[in-house]
Amino acid sequence: MTAPLISAAFKAELADAAELFDPEFYALANPEIAAKHDDLLTHFCTVGWKQLLKPRSDFDVWWYWANYLDPASEEINPLVHYVREGRAAGLRTRPEGITATEGATLPTDRPVRRAILLAAFDADGIVDA
Repeated sequence: MTAPLISAAFKAELADAAELFDPEFYALANPEIAAKHDDLLTHFCTVGWKQLLKPRSDFDVWWYWANYLDPASEEINPLVHYVREGRAAGLRTRPEGITATEGATLPTDRPVRRAILLAAFDADGIVDA
């Protein structure tokens, strides 16, 4: 069985993405993919970025795609765009950190009903069990 032909454009994309791609992080964050695929960079460059998988801990594919590219278009891999243009333009790879505020003071003269809404951004992209 022969290997599929890879276009020159895709080879260039792989080379550009390889500069910042972290295979150890990608494998740790996506163990089911690492178990099935030997070439994690190729997986990321073909389908991983379209599934919004993070190529490294400090690159949020969806955030970059939504802020600097057209999220309705799958014409360019956000990591490749960053390597080719975004870094030189000073574009960020993820949202800035959010500073915690003091919050509200609850009343002390009566019972308080509490509802909690939790939303989080995991900078490492790893879901803790």
